[in-house]
Amino acid sequence: FSVHTKIVLLVTGFLVIGGTILMLLFEYNNPETIAAMNGGEKVLNSFFAAVTPRTAGFNSISTSGMTSAGKFLTMILMMIGGAHKHGTPGYCDEPGGSRSEWAYFRAL
Repeated sequence: FSVHTKIVLLVTGFLVIGGTILMLLFEYNNPETIAAMNGGEKVLNSFFAAVTPRTAGFNSISTSGMTSAGKFLTMILMMIGGAHKHGTPGYCDEPGGSRSEWAYFRAL
């Protein structure tokens, strides 16, 4: 694998797992989002809430009902976005998601 591929996989894994855990912690007892769900539904909805801001922007829990921490996490994930399509002909050279690599290098 190229260095770029390794960085993208590392950052994506970190954002998905870390985002899911943080969203679960922030919203666990929030009655407006996931408090009434069983354990599996809470994890699945937290996963969905952590992944979609970086890609499609869909939501399975009420964004307006989120805690301030949940909303802030969603905004951070939206800002980072997806991964840059490195060397793919026919695609824009700087998609909105090229910031996932930027976030990696800023964390170093």
